[in-house]
Amino acid sequence: LIHEERLALLEQVYLELPEDAIINVELKDPEVAEFVVPLVSNLGALDRTIFSSFIHDCLPIIRRSDDSTKIGLLFPEENSSSEFEEIVMSGIRIFAPYSVNLPGAYLKILGRERSRDFLGNIRSRKTSVILCLNDLELFRPFSDLCDLVITDRVKEFSDILADRPRADS
Repeated sequence: LIHEERLALLEQVYLELPEDAIINVELKDPEVAEFVVPLVSNLGALDRTIFSSFIHDCLPIIRRSDDSTKIGLLFPEENSSSEFEEIVMSGIRIFAPYSVNLPGAYLKILGRERSRDFLGNIRSRKTSVILCLNDLELFRPFSDLCDLVITDRVKEFSDILADRPRADS
């Protein structure tokens, strides 16, 4: 019953948001993975949905439901591992995701030049970069290497994204 309730709430999100809104559906329960793609498909919204999760094992379930689904790899902010870049690149090789969703904290850890190289490397593999952050000043040097932003400061980031130069993919 709880899965049905959560899926009903998700359906309401699709009905209330504009039809051109990109929706990131974060899966926190692997048991929901097999049910969510048919729901979104029935709403005619697969093309504007990214199914993402910190639980990478549930992403193949999403992909099996419909091989055209866009999946996103989420990475926790707490992970400041020196192997982080390799963990992300390994995830890209294994899952061939539409996007990697990275916390802004990693940009601070890696520093400006290394972050630019890292984000460029991700995009060179035809994988979108989605940054999760609220810090405008941290974001500005990377705006040309970022495809989407998840933020609480939508208006401010929208203005930056609208005026930014774009790096070639």
